Amino acid sequence: SAKPGDLERLLREQAPAHLFPWNLLLGACSGFVAQSVTYPLDTLRRRWQHTCVSQKDGSPKSWRECAVQLRQEGGVRAFYAGFGFNVAKLLPELLVLC
Repeated sequence: SAKPGDLERLLREQAPAHLFPWNLLLGACSGFVAQSVTYPLDTLRRRWQHTCVSQKDGSPKSWRECAVQLRQEGGVRAFYAGFGFNVAKLLPELLVLC
């Protein structure tokens, strides 16, 4: 049976089945944290791609201008637009794995 200090053994022999729920929970938490950190950059990337496709007067010329414009339009919350939907789909994705 695995004990808290047996990380080397767990890596060598694979994790026992009774640790599966904890692994799933820790994976979900780390995925949430990673998504929370990278989501503003992804929002900026999508916005920048959209402005590159449809060049209009007043559209930003660089990604920095795009970030400034996005912040002026909606503040910091604008960088997290749609984040709730991504968090909401986390639970169904985990249930598929169970």
